[in-house]
Amino acid sequence: MIGKVVGPNLDLAVEEKARMRRKNKAGRYHIIERQQKTTFDQVLELYKKEGGAKDYVLQFESTYLSYFGGQKLASITQADLFAFKEKVKGTPRQFGGTQVTDATVNRALAGLRRVFNYAVLRQYMEESPFPKVPKSGLLYPEKKGLRLFFKEEQMIGILQSSPDWFMPRILANYLTGLRQGELLGLRREWVDLKEGIIYLPSTKTLKDPTGMGQKIAMQKELIDLFKSLPKRSEYVFSQPDGKPYRQWHVYKAFKRVLEAVGIDPKQYSWKELRHTTGSLMHLKGAPVLAIKDQLRHTTTLSGGEQQMLAIGRALMAKPKLFLMDEPSLGLAPSIVQELSSITKSINESGISILLVEQNISLAFRVASKGYVMELGNIILQGEMEKLRTNEMIQRAYFGDGFSSSSSITETNGG
Repeated sequence: MIGKVVGPNLDLAVEEKARMRRKNKAGRYHIIERQQKTTFDQVLELYKKEGGAKDYVLQFESTYLSYFGGQKLASITQADLFAFKEKVKGTPRQFGGTQVTDATVNRALAGLRRVFNYAVLRQYMEESPFPKVPKSGLLYPEKKGLRLFFKEEQMIGILQSSPDWFMPRILANYLTGLRQGELLGLRREWVDLKEGIIYLPSTKTLKDPTGMGQKIAMQKELIDLFKSLPKRSEYVFSQPDGKPYRQWHVYKAFKRVLEAVGIDPKQYSWKELRHTTGSLMHLKGAPVLAIKDQLRHTTTLSGGEQQMLAIGRALMAKPKLFLMDEPSLGLAPSIVQELSSITKSINESGISILLVEQNISLAFRVASKGYVMELGNIILQGEMEKLRTNEMIQRAYFGDGFSSSSSITETNGG
C-alpha cells in the first residue's frame, strides 16, 4: 500500500510510514486507509441511502459519476475540481446547444462540495479537496466584478414603478444590502432608530460567538423611511393583518416591477439588489473589507477595517460634503497610510471633505487648505503649503529643533 502512495523510493516509503504512524497516534490512521480504498461512487451511494440528499446534488449525479466515477477519494485534488468546473461549463445544454450558465456551474460545484463534506463527516476522507475558505472563488464566475446589478438610473425607475406597499422594501434592501430573508424577518426590536443601527443577531454567513450580532449603520433616508412605516406587528415589514411577507409575495411583485421598467426578470431578480449595494460601493471607491462587511461576509473587524467600513457606508449616501472626525485615531501607521490614499481618491472623485485631525502628517498629505484651532478659536488658516512652513506649527507639533526642510511625514511617523 505504501508503494502505491509514494512510489518505489524506499526513503520516501519509510518517511510516509512514519507519518502514518504519527497520524495513528492521533486516531486518524483509519481515515487515511479508508480514503485510499473508498471510491467516489461508493460515497455518493452512501450519501443517497442515508437520506436527506439535496435535489441539486441528485440533479448532477450522472455528471459527477462521469468525471469522478471509479476514482479513489485519496486521488481527488483541488486541480480535479477546477478541471471538473471547466468540463461542466463546456457541456452543451440539453436544449439549445449553448454553454451552461454560471449559476448551473455553481450549483454543480455546491452539490459536489456537499458530497465531499459528507465524506469528511463520515470519516471517509481526512479533508475535503475544496478550498477551506468559503466562497474562495471556486464557486464564483470567472469574470469577477461583472455580476449583474442595477445601475442608478435603473434603480430610480424601479422605485418609481413600485407600488406604495412594496417600494419601502426595495429601498431598504438597496440601502443596506440585506438578504431577502433578513429583510422579511426583520423585527422592530432589532432596529434602534434613535442610534440609527440595525442589529442582526444571526445571519446566513455570520454566527457571532459573542452573541452581540452584527450592526448595520442606517442612513438618514432609511431612518425616516422606517419611522413612516405602519406598526402592525413585531415585524418592520408586515401585511395588513400583521403577518410577515413571504418570499413569493416579493417574487411576484418584483417581477411585475421589472417588466414595467423594461428589465428582463429572467436575468434579474431580487438578489441583484444586494449585488447593486456592493457594486455601487465599489464604484464609489469603498474598500473591499467595507463591502464585505456591509454584505456580511466577515466576522470580526479590526479598528482599521471598521474605519474603512464607516467610510464605505457613508459613500453610499452620495454625499457632496464628507465630514471625517479624527479618522486616524488609534490606527496603526500602515492603516493611516492607506486611509490617506483613500481620502485623496474620494476628494479627487469630486466630493469635498472636511477633516478634523490631530495627526498633522495626515492632514498635510491630504488637505489643500487648513485651519488651526486653539481653545475653540481659529488662530491660523491658509493653504497647506504655507502652513507647512509656519514657525508656530513647527514648534507646536514638531518641537523647537524641527526644520521646515525636514519631512513632516517622516517626523511624525504617519
